[in-house]
Amino acid sequence: MLFGLTGSERVSSWLNIAIIAGGLIWMALVFRRAPKAETLHLAVVTFFSLWFVYHRIYDAVICIVPAAVFADLIIRDKHRKIGVACMAGLALFATSIPGLMTERLHLSADSLAANPAGFAGLHFERLLVFGMFCFLLVLLSKFGPGVLKDSPADSSIDNDRPHISVRRWE
Repeated sequence: MLFGLTGSERVSSWLNIAIIAGGLIWMALVFRRAPKAETLHLAVVTFFSLWFVYHRIYDAVICIVPAAVFADLIIRDKHRKIGVACMAGLALFATSIPGLMTERLHLSADSLAANPAGFAGLHFERLLVFGMFCFLLVLLSKFGPGVLKDSPADSSIDNDRPHISVRRWE
């Protein structure tokens, strides 16, 4: 994708290294700020691992980790809208926009790569993975460790719902 943008193998290689280094530094800073949000860390690392290797449907299985985190956001009602929006983003992986454009609509990849909208469509999954990676880091930066608690005892779900005590009859 970077080669398609720059037209230079050397420039795209250096950009690739800079983006990876920047992502690693950003993750380190955010993870240090929110050390108790391990589940969210795992979701971020999942997206980081898919930046340059996403291969449509069969790599989408790896996205089960972020899907579980987003489902947890929805269930806990703490950040429900964010969780729903992120789940919708994950659903776009199943659509396979590049495959839809080239295989179903029979658009030539060369002609799509010639214009910005077509180029973005051809690299939609990579852009989505990168965008969700950045979004999760921003979310974690903004809300800190409170965005998602790993322990059910610490979560808002236990504090927001009434407790039912069960009495045993002996």
